[in-house]
Amino acid sequence: MALEMVGTVAFAISGAVTALKKHMDLFGVVILGLTAAVGGGVIRDMMAGDTPYIFIKHVYACASLAGALACSLLWRQTGQAYAMVVGAAIVVLIRML
Repeated sequence: MALEMVGTVAFAISGAVTALKKHMDLFGVVILGLTAAVGGGVIRDMMAGDTPYIFIKHVYACASLAGALACSLLWRQTGQAYAMVVGAAIVVLIRML
């Protein structure tokens, strides 16, 4: 579970950062963060013939959306590093709850 959480955090924030560097709007940033975070797991589950876990338990999507949103809102006001740390912390907090 801990490694899965680390992967979710890393991909959610890296997707959001990539979108921010491409000057996407808020919607694009959040959607790219979500897609990067849960896309690989969905593909894995579909190839294995299972129902994707994100459709069973929505906490992954909610955590990824919240982290990407926080990162994008803080990006210009506080700086890149702080925004990434806060976004990652939000993902971890929601996943642990």
